[in-house]
Amino acid sequence: MSVFLAKPQRFLVRPAPGWLDVAGKEVREIISSPVQKYKFAPIVTEEDGLIVVSDCDYRQALEIVCRVTTVHDVDWVIHSGRIRARSEWSSFFEKSGVGQLWSDVAKQQFKLAASVSHPIVGTEKEIRELAQATWPEFKANEHDDSEESGIQSLQRIRIEASKNRHRILVSMGGQPLFKRGYKITGLSAVAPLPEHHASACFLWATSVLQGWSLNDLRDLGCAFVTPFAGTGTTCFESLARLFDVAPALTRQQFACENFAFHPVATMATIRQRLLGRVQNTKGQCCAVLGDINDEVVTSLNQQSESFLRACGVSISSSIMTNDFLERPLELTKALDDVPRLFFPLNPPFGQRLAKSTGSDAIYHKLGRALELCATKYHFAGYVLCPDESSWRHLLASAVSLNAETRHFTHGGTDMRVVAFSSRN
Repeated sequence: MSVFLAKPQRFLVRPAPGWLDVAGKEVREIISSPVQKYKFAPIVTEEDGLIVVSDCDYRQALEIVCRVTTVHDVDWVIHSGRIRARSEWSSFFEKSGVGQLWSDVAKQQFKLAASVSHPIVGTEKEIRELAQATWPEFKANEHDDSEESGIQSLQRIRIEASKNRHRILVSMGGQPLFKRGYKITGLSAVAPLPEHHASACFLWATSVLQGWSLNDLRDLGCAFVTPFAGTGTTCFESLARLFDVAPALTRQQFACENFAFHPVATMATIRQRLLGRVQNTKGQCCAVLGDINDEVVTSLNQQSESFLRACGVSISSSIMTNDFLERPLELTKALDDVPRLFFPLNPPFGQRLAKSTGSDAIYHKLGRALELCATKYHFAGYVLCPDESSWRHLLASAVSLNAETRHFTHGGTDMRVVAFSSRN
Protein backbone atom coordinates (compact mmCIF):
# COMPACT_ATOMS: atom_id res chain seq x y z
CA MET A 1 0.00 0.00 0.00
CA SER A 2 3.03 2.32 0.08
CA VAL A 3 2.18 3.11 -3.55
CA PHE A 4 -0.23 5.68 -2.13
CA LEU A 5 2.71 7.54 -0.61
CA ALA A 6 4.67 7.64 -3.85
CA LYS A 7 2.04 8.83 -6.33
CA PRO A 8 0.03 12.07 -6.49
CA GLN A 9 -3.52 11.68 -5.22
CA ARG A 10 -6.80 13.58 -5.45
CA PHE A 11 -8.78 14.85 -2.46
CA LEU A 12 -12.16 16.53 -2.04
CA VAL A 13 -12.41 19.11 0.74
CA ARG A 14 -15.98 19.71 1.98
CA PRO A 15 -16.41 23.25 3.35
CA ALA A 16 -18.99 24.35 5.85
CA PRO A 17 -22.11 25.33 3.82
CA GLY A 18 -21.79 28.89 2.56
CA TRP A 19 -18.06 29.15 3.28
CA LEU A 20 -16.49 27.85 0.07
CA ASP A 21 -14.40 31.00 -0.46
CA VAL A 22 -13.11 31.12 3.11
CA ALA A 23 -12.30 27.40 3.17
CA GLY A 24 -10.65 27.61 -0.26
CA LYS A 25 -8.43 30.44 0.92
CA GLU A 26 -7.51 28.46 4.03
CA VAL A 27 -6.62 25.34 2.02
CA ARG A 28 -4.44 27.39 -0.35
CA GLU A 29 -2.64 29.01 2.58
CA ILE A 30 -1.94 25.60 4.12
CA ILE A 31 -0.54 24.27 0.85
CA SER A 32 1.61 27.37 0.34
CA SER A 33 3.09 27.18 3.86
CA PRO A 34 3.77 23.49 4.56
CA VAL A 35 5.69 22.40 7.63
CA GLN A 36 7.61 19.85 5.55
CA LYS A 37 8.93 19.55 1.99
CA TYR A 38 6.86 17.56 -0.47
CA LYS A 39 7.44 16.04 -3.87
CA PHE A 40 4.42 17.41 -5.74
CA ALA A 41 2.85 20.84 -6.26
CA PRO A 42 -0.87 20.49 -5.54
CA ILE A 43 -3.47 22.14 -7.76
CA VAL A 44 -6.56 23.60 -6.06
CA THR A 45 -9.82 24.01 -7.98
CA GLU A 46 -13.54 24.01 -7.21
CA GLU A 47 -16.15 21.47 -8.25
CA ASP A 48 -19.84 21.37 -7.30
CA GLY A 49 -19.31 23.36 -4.12
CA LEU A 50 -16.24 21.33 -3.10
CA ILE A 51 -12.56 22.22 -3.02
CA VAL A 52 -10.60 19.79 -5.18
CA VAL A 53 -6.93 19.24 -4.40
CA SER A 54 -5.18 17.21 -7.11
CA ASP A 55 -1.53 16.26 -7.74
CA CYS A 56 -1.28 16.11 -3.98
CA ASP A 57 1.21 14.07 -1.99
CA TYR A 58 -0.64 11.92 0.59
CA ARG A 59 1.60 13.36 3.30
CA GLN A 60 0.67 16.89 2.27
CA ALA A 61 -3.00 15.92 2.42
CA LEU A 62 -2.33 14.97 6.04
CA GLU A 63 -1.36 18.59 6.64
CA ILE A 64 -4.70 19.76 5.27
CA VAL A 65 -6.52 17.36 7.59
CA CYS A 66 -4.39 18.46 10.55
CA ARG A 67 -4.66 22.20 9.95
CA VAL A 68 -7.88 23.12 8.13
CA THR A 69 -10.54 24.64 10.42
CA THR A 70 -13.47 25.60 8.19
CA VAL A 71 -14.43 22.27 6.60
CA HIS A 72 -16.54 19.23 7.46
CA ASP A 73 -14.21 16.58 6.04
CA VAL A 74 -11.48 15.74 3.54
CA ASP A 75 -12.32 12.80 1.28
CA TRP A 76 -9.67 10.82 -0.55
CA VAL A 77 -10.69 9.83 -4.09
CA ILE A 78 -9.20 6.38 -3.87
CA HIS A 79 -10.73 5.06 -7.11
CA SER A 80 -12.67 6.48 -10.06
CA GLY A 81 -13.85 5.26 -13.45
CA ARG A 82 -16.90 4.58 -15.57
CA ILE A 83 -19.56 1.98 -14.85
CA ARG A 84 -21.83 0.97 -17.75
CA ALA A 85 -23.72 -1.95 -16.18
CA ARG A 86 -24.58 -3.23 -12.70
CA SER A 87 -22.40 -6.27 -13.30
CA GLU A 88 -19.29 -4.08 -13.38
CA TRP A 89 -19.57 -2.86 -9.79
CA SER A 90 -17.96 -5.88 -8.09
CA SER A 91 -14.84 -5.60 -10.25
CA PHE A 92 -14.79 -1.84 -9.70
CA PHE A 93 -14.84 -2.33 -5.93
CA GLU A 94 -12.15 -5.01 -5.97
CA LYS A 95 -9.79 -2.95 -8.14
CA SER A 96 -10.09 0.05 -5.83
CA GLY A 97 -7.92 -1.47 -3.12
CA VAL A 98 -10.27 -0.20 -0.40
CA GLY A 99 -10.47 -3.62 1.19
CA GLN A 100 -6.74 -3.55 1.93
CA LEU A 101 -6.60 -0.09 3.53
CA TRP A 102 -6.77 -1.51 7.06
CA SER A 103 -4.54 -4.28 8.38
CA ASP A 104 -7.06 -5.25 11.07
CA VAL A 105 -10.61 -4.55 9.92
CA ALA A 106 -12.08 -5.97 13.14
CA LYS A 107 -10.70 -3.00 15.10
CA GLN A 108 -12.55 -0.46 12.94
CA GLN A 109 -16.14 0.68 12.67
CA PHE A 110 -17.46 1.45 9.20
CA LYS A 111 -20.10 3.67 7.69
CA LEU A 112 -20.78 2.76 4.07
CA ALA A 113 -22.92 5.15 2.01
CA ALA A 114 -23.93 5.48 -1.63
CA SER A 115 -24.94 8.65 -3.44
CA VAL A 116 -26.60 8.23 -6.83
CA SER A 117 -27.61 11.08 -9.15
CA HIS A 118 -28.17 8.90 -12.23
CA PRO A 119 -29.53 5.44 -11.30
CA ILE A 120 -29.03 3.74 -14.65
CA VAL A 121 -26.43 1.40 -13.10
CA GLY A 122 -28.23 0.90 -9.81
CA THR A 123 -30.06 2.60 -6.97
CA GLU A 124 -28.31 3.67 -3.79
CA LYS A 125 -29.63 0.58 -2.01
CA GLU A 126 -28.45 -1.77 -4.77
CA ILE A 127 -24.98 -0.26 -5.01
CA ARG A 128 -24.56 -0.36 -1.26
CA GLU A 129 -25.60 -4.01 -1.15
CA LEU A 130 -23.13 -4.86 -3.95
CA ALA A 131 -20.37 -3.12 -1.98
CA GLN A 132 -21.25 -5.06 1.16
CA ALA A 133 -21.15 -8.31 -0.81
CA THR A 134 -17.61 -7.42 -1.97
CA TRP A 135 -16.54 -6.27 1.49
CA PRO A 136 -18.60 -8.36 3.97
CA GLU A 137 -16.26 -7.38 6.79
CA PHE A 138 -17.50 -3.79 6.50
CA LYS A 139 -21.10 -4.84 6.99
CA ALA A 140 -20.11 -6.98 9.98
CA ASN A 141 -18.54 -3.94 11.66
CA GLU A 142 -21.02 -1.33 10.49
CA HIS A 143 -21.49 1.71 12.70
CA ASP A 144 -24.97 2.51 13.99
CA ASP A 145 -25.59 6.27 13.95
CA SER A 146 -27.78 5.85 17.02
CA GLU A 147 -24.75 4.74 19.03
CA GLU A 148 -21.89 6.82 20.36
CA SER A 149 -18.70 6.25 18.41
CA GLY A 150 -15.19 7.35 19.31
CA ILE A 151 -13.31 9.70 17.03
CA GLN A 152 -10.54 7.16 16.51
CA SER A 153 -12.52 4.21 15.18
CA LEU A 154 -15.04 5.38 12.58
CA GLN A 155 -14.16 4.82 8.91
CA ARG A 156 -16.49 6.40 6.33
CA ILE A 157 -16.65 5.09 2.76
CA ARG A 158 -18.81 6.81 0.17
CA ILE A 159 -19.66 5.53 -3.32
CA GLU A 160 -20.78 8.20 -5.78
CA ALA A 161 -22.49 7.44 -9.09
CA SER A 162 -23.50 9.92 -11.76
CA LYS A 163 -24.09 9.57 -15.48
CA ASN A 164 -20.44 9.89 -16.50
CA ARG A 165 -18.50 9.54 -13.25
CA HIS A 166 -18.22 6.84 -10.62
CA ARG A 167 -15.85 7.02 -7.68
CA ILE A 168 -15.10 5.72 -4.23
CA LEU A 169 -14.27 8.20 -1.49
CA VAL A 170 -12.65 7.39 1.85
CA SER A 171 -12.91 9.93 4.65
CA MET A 172 -9.62 11.14 6.08
CA GLY A 173 -11.31 12.45 9.22
CA GLY A 174 -13.86 9.74 9.97
CA GLN A 175 -15.79 11.71 12.52
CA PRO A 176 -16.45 15.27 11.23
CA LEU A 177 -13.46 17.57 11.40
CA PHE A 178 -15.37 20.11 13.48
CA LYS A 179 -15.11 17.65 16.37
CA ARG A 180 -11.94 19.25 17.72
CA GLY A 181 -11.49 17.09 20.81
CA TYR A 182 -11.23 19.89 23.38
CA LYS A 183 -14.86 19.80 24.51
CA ILE A 184 -15.99 17.94 27.62
CA THR A 185 -19.10 15.93 26.78
CA GLY A 186 -22.11 15.60 29.01
CA LEU A 187 -22.06 19.13 30.39
CA SER A 188 -25.04 21.48 30.30
CA ALA A 189 -25.68 23.95 27.44
CA VAL A 190 -26.05 23.16 23.81
CA ALA A 191 -23.67 24.12 21.02
CA PRO A 192 -25.91 25.23 18.12
CA LEU A 193 -22.95 26.49 16.07
CA PRO A 194 -20.40 23.84 15.02
CA GLU A 195 -16.75 24.71 15.33
CA HIS A 196 -16.03 24.93 11.59
CA HIS A 197 -18.79 27.54 11.19
CA ALA A 198 -17.45 29.50 14.17
CA SER A 199 -13.95 29.45 12.70
CA ALA A 200 -15.25 30.60 9.31
CA CYS A 201 -17.23 33.45 10.88
CA PHE A 202 -14.17 34.67 12.76
CA LEU A 203 -11.78 34.38 9.81
CA TRP A 204 -14.24 36.17 7.54
CA ALA A 205 -14.85 38.98 10.04
CA THR A 206 -11.14 39.60 10.56
CA SER A 207 -10.66 39.72 6.79
CA VAL A 208 -13.38 42.30 6.04
CA LEU A 209 -12.99 44.63 9.05
CA GLN A 210 -10.25 47.14 8.37
CA GLY A 211 -7.67 47.23 11.16
CA TRP A 212 -8.88 43.96 12.69
CA SER A 213 -6.86 41.33 10.86
CA LEU A 214 -5.31 38.42 12.73
CA ASN A 215 -1.96 40.23 12.71
CA ASP A 216 -3.62 43.38 14.05
CA LEU A 217 -5.19 41.40 16.88
CA ARG A 218 -1.86 39.79 17.74
CA ASP A 219 0.24 42.94 17.49
CA LEU A 220 -2.09 45.42 19.18
CA GLY A 221 -3.58 43.17 21.85
CA CYS A 222 -7.22 42.32 22.37
CA ALA A 223 -9.76 41.01 24.85
CA PHE A 224 -12.25 38.44 23.56
CA VAL A 225 -15.61 39.18 25.17
CA THR A 226 -18.22 36.47 24.67
CA PRO A 227 -21.71 37.04 26.05
CA PHE A 228 -24.20 34.18 25.40
CA ALA A 229 -21.11 31.94 25.62
CA GLY A 230 -22.97 28.62 25.92
CA THR A 231 -20.31 25.93 25.51
CA GLY A 232 -17.72 28.55 24.54
CA THR A 233 -17.37 27.55 20.88
CA THR A 234 -17.24 31.06 19.40
CA CYS A 235 -14.64 32.23 21.90
CA PHE A 236 -12.52 29.07 21.77
CA GLU A 237 -12.39 29.00 17.97
CA SER A 238 -11.40 32.68 17.88
CA LEU A 239 -8.60 32.10 20.38
CA ALA A 240 -7.44 29.01 18.50
CA ARG A 241 -7.14 30.99 15.26
CA LEU A 242 -5.35 33.84 17.02
CA PHE A 243 -2.71 31.48 18.44
CA ASP A 244 -2.57 29.30 15.30
CA VAL A 245 -3.78 26.20 17.16
CA ALA A 246 -4.29 23.51 14.53
CA PRO A 247 -7.11 20.98 15.15
CA ALA A 248 -4.55 18.13 15.17
CA LEU A 249 -3.15 19.53 18.42
CA THR A 250 -6.43 19.06 20.28
CA ARG A 251 -7.83 15.99 18.55
CA GLN A 252 -6.19 12.70 19.43
CA GLN A 253 -6.61 10.91 16.13
CA PHE A 254 -8.14 11.02 12.66
CA ALA A 255 -9.51 8.03 10.75
CA CYS A 256 -6.59 8.07 8.29
CA GLU A 257 -4.20 7.30 11.14
CA ASN A 258 -5.66 3.79 11.16
CA PHE A 259 -4.69 3.06 7.54
CA ALA A 260 -2.21 0.20 7.29
CA PHE A 261 0.36 2.31 5.43
CA HIS A 262 -0.14 5.49 7.48
CA PRO A 263 3.24 7.24 7.96
CA VAL A 264 3.28 7.52 11.74
CA ALA A 265 6.59 9.40 11.85
CA THR A 266 5.31 11.99 9.36
CA MET A 267 2.19 12.62 11.42
CA ALA A 268 4.26 12.99 14.60
CA THR A 269 6.53 15.49 12.86
CA ILE A 270 3.57 17.50 11.57
CA ARG A 271 2.07 17.72 15.05
CA GLN A 272 5.41 18.64 16.61
CA ARG A 273 6.01 21.45 14.13
CA LEU A 274 2.46 22.73 14.46
CA LEU A 275 2.99 22.89 18.21
CA GLY A 276 6.14 24.89 17.56
CA ARG A 277 4.08 27.41 15.59
CA VAL A 278 1.75 27.87 18.55
CA GLN A 279 4.66 28.38 20.91
CA ASN A 280 6.19 30.95 18.56
CA THR A 281 2.97 32.90 18.02
CA LYS A 282 3.11 36.21 19.82
CA GLY A 283 -0.05 37.88 21.02
CA GLN A 284 -1.39 39.68 24.05
CA CYS A 285 -4.98 38.83 24.80
CA CYS A 286 -7.43 37.82 27.50
CA ALA A 287 -10.91 36.35 27.47
CA VAL A 288 -14.16 37.10 29.27
CA LEU A 289 -17.07 34.69 28.88
CA GLY A 290 -20.55 35.26 30.22
CA ASP A 291 -23.97 33.64 30.21
CA ILE A 292 -27.27 34.34 31.91
CA ASN A 293 -27.56 30.76 33.17
CA ASP A 294 -25.63 29.84 36.35
CA GLU A 295 -25.46 26.16 35.41
CA VAL A 296 -23.99 27.06 32.02
CA VAL A 297 -21.39 29.27 33.68
CA THR A 298 -20.32 26.36 35.88
CA SER A 299 -19.89 24.20 32.79
CA LEU A 300 -18.00 26.98 31.03
CA ASN A 301 -15.33 26.94 33.72
CA GLN A 302 -14.66 23.28 32.97
CA GLN A 303 -14.83 23.76 29.20
CA SER A 304 -12.41 26.69 29.34
CA GLU A 305 -9.91 24.73 31.41
CA SER A 306 -10.15 21.80 29.00
CA PHE A 307 -9.65 24.04 25.97
CA LEU A 308 -6.62 25.89 27.33
CA ARG A 309 -5.03 22.67 28.55
CA ALA A 310 -5.53 20.95 25.17
CA CYS A 311 -4.19 23.93 23.22
CA GLY A 312 -1.20 24.58 25.44
CA VAL A 313 -2.13 28.27 25.59
CA SER A 314 -1.86 30.32 28.75
CA ILE A 315 -4.01 33.45 28.90
CA SER A 316 -5.97 35.34 31.51
CA SER A 317 -9.65 34.45 31.43
CA SER A 318 -12.74 35.08 33.53
CA ILE A 319 -16.23 33.61 33.44
CA MET A 320 -19.28 35.16 35.03
CA THR A 321 -23.06 35.15 35.15
CA ASN A 322 -24.28 38.18 33.23
CA ASP A 323 -27.30 39.48 31.36
CA PHE A 324 -25.49 41.31 28.57
CA LEU A 325 -28.68 42.74 27.08
CA GLU A 326 -29.47 44.54 30.33
CA ARG A 327 -25.99 45.13 31.79
CA PRO A 328 -23.39 45.02 28.98
CA LEU A 329 -20.79 47.10 30.81
CA GLU A 330 -20.81 44.67 33.74
CA LEU A 331 -19.10 42.07 31.57
CA THR A 332 -16.43 44.52 30.40
CA LYS A 333 -15.81 46.49 33.59
CA ALA A 334 -12.46 44.79 34.24
CA LEU A 335 -11.23 45.68 30.74
CA ASP A 336 -10.99 49.46 30.98
CA ASP A 337 -7.23 49.28 30.38
CA VAL A 338 -7.50 46.95 27.38
CA PRO A 339 -7.19 48.92 24.13
CA ARG A 340 -9.43 46.75 21.96
CA LEU A 341 -12.26 44.26 22.39
CA PHE A 342 -13.55 41.56 20.05
CA PHE A 343 -17.12 40.24 20.46
CA PRO A 344 -17.94 36.80 18.95
CA LEU A 345 -21.72 36.78 19.42
CA ASN A 346 -24.15 33.91 18.97
CA PRO A 347 -27.34 34.94 20.81
CA PRO A 348 -29.56 31.99 21.78
CA PHE A 349 -32.63 33.56 20.17
CA GLY A 350 -34.55 33.66 23.43
CA GLN A 351 -33.92 30.07 24.54
CA ARG A 352 -32.07 31.08 27.71
CA LEU A 353 -32.79 34.82 27.81
CA ALA A 354 -36.49 35.43 28.18
CA LYS A 355 -39.10 32.95 27.03
CA SER A 356 -41.62 35.68 26.34
CA THR A 357 -39.19 37.72 24.29
CA GLY A 358 -38.91 37.12 20.55
CA SER A 359 -35.69 37.36 18.58
CA ASP A 360 -36.59 40.81 17.19
CA ALA A 361 -36.64 42.30 20.68
CA ILE A 362 -33.45 40.45 21.61
CA TYR A 363 -31.56 41.78 18.61
CA HIS A 364 -32.86 45.30 19.15
CA LYS A 365 -31.57 45.16 22.73
CA LEU A 366 -28.29 43.70 21.51
CA GLY A 367 -27.77 46.62 19.16
CA ARG A 368 -28.45 49.05 22.00
CA ALA A 369 -26.01 47.17 24.25
CA LEU A 370 -23.27 47.44 21.61
CA GLU A 371 -24.04 51.15 21.20
CA LEU A 372 -23.48 51.58 24.94
CA CYS A 373 -20.16 49.70 24.73
CA ALA A 374 -19.13 51.99 21.88
CA THR A 375 -19.19 54.96 24.26
CA LYS A 376 -16.29 53.41 26.20
CA TYR A 377 -14.40 50.94 24.02
CA HIS A 378 -12.86 50.42 20.59
CA PHE A 379 -14.21 47.07 19.44
CA ALA A 380 -15.16 44.74 16.61
CA GLY A 381 -16.84 41.37 16.33
CA TYR A 382 -19.46 39.34 14.59
CA VAL A 383 -23.03 38.35 15.40
CA LEU A 384 -25.26 35.63 13.98
CA CYS A 385 -28.84 36.48 12.95
CA PRO A 386 -31.39 33.70 12.34
CA ASP A 387 -33.58 35.65 9.91
CA GLU A 388 -34.01 38.93 8.09
CA SER A 389 -36.24 40.45 10.74
CA SER A 390 -33.73 40.00 13.59
CA TRP A 391 -30.99 41.26 11.26
CA ARG A 392 -32.95 44.44 10.50
CA HIS A 393 -33.65 45.09 14.19
CA LEU A 394 -29.97 44.72 15.01
CA LEU A 395 -28.82 47.16 12.33
CA ALA A 396 -31.59 49.62 13.17
CA SER A 397 -30.49 49.85 16.80
CA ALA A 398 -26.71 49.72 16.24
CA VAL A 399 -26.63 52.74 13.95
CA SER A 400 -23.15 53.97 14.86
CA LEU A 401 -21.35 50.73 13.96
CA ASN A 402 -19.66 49.82 10.70
CA ALA A 403 -21.25 46.58 9.47
CA GLU A 404 -20.79 43.96 6.74
CA THR A 405 -23.25 41.09 6.19
CA ARG A 406 -23.03 37.72 4.47
CA HIS A 407 -25.20 34.60 4.30
CA PHE A 408 -24.41 30.97 5.10
CA THR A 409 -26.47 27.85 5.70
CA HIS A 410 -26.62 25.99 8.99
CA GLY A 411 -28.91 23.02 9.55
CA GLY A 412 -30.91 23.97 6.45
CA THR A 413 -31.51 27.50 7.78
CA ASP A 414 -30.36 30.59 5.93
CA MET A 415 -28.29 32.49 8.49
CA ARG A 416 -26.79 35.96 8.40
CA VAL A 417 -23.51 36.86 10.01
CA VAL A 418 -22.78 40.53 10.60
CA ALA A 419 -19.19 41.70 11.07
CA PHE A 420 -19.17 45.01 12.93
CA SER A 421 -16.74 47.55 14.38
CA SER A 422 -17.03 50.75 16.35
CA ARG A 423 -16.05 54.02 14.73
CA ASN A 424 -14.05 55.61 17.52
